[in-house]
Amino acid sequence: MCPITLIQSNNTEALYKYKGDHYLILYRETGINQKIMSRIFKQLESMQEIYSRVSVTFLQFHLKKWSPENKVMSAFLKSFKKILKREYNCKARYIWVREQNGAPAQHYHMAILLSGHKCDNSYNIHKLADTLWRSQNVFGYAYPVENAHYMVHRNKKDEFKAAIYRLAYLAKNYSKVFDKDINRFGVGRL
Repeated sequence: MCPITLIQSNNTEALYKYKGDHYLILYRETGINQKIMSRIFKQLESMQEIYSRVSVTFLQFHLKKWSPENKVMSAFLKSFKKILKREYNCKARYIWVREQNGAPAQHYHMAILLSGHKCDNSYNIHKLADTLWRSQNVFGYAYPVENAHYMVHRNKKDEFKAAIYRLAYLAKNYSKVFDKDINRFGVGRL
């Protein structure tokens, strides 16, 4: 595992050290989950080993009713995998986190990583995800995300750092449910 340290620079941003480089990230007093941060780097790096351009799209899903598990996310990912394969026919990675902050139910943030050669914007992914989420969760909705798409070219450090800045939001401890019986995040391949 790579040495990772956090250096607070101001109230809302910090420098995060990974493999000898410093990355500016969004930061809160409650800190970040280093395990999630490490997985974020690994997911993006693994896609860059396969593709010279990686498309990163952010999604957000809400439920109206609380659930003690993440079955809804598992079911969504199972179906979404088939849809993405049909639409893009490329390797894909995902990162999701479960959060709850004052609302009666949890919500999920997700990043989908695809070949930038096959996907050059977030419109279709949002449309596909929203349609699927609503069909599976009659009492839920997908929330439109600002700054939802990043294109990361291999060897373009500034683009990699911009994507990490945005992806680090998923690693914040704030609003995460800390219950040993509830999984707070997931990563994998689609």
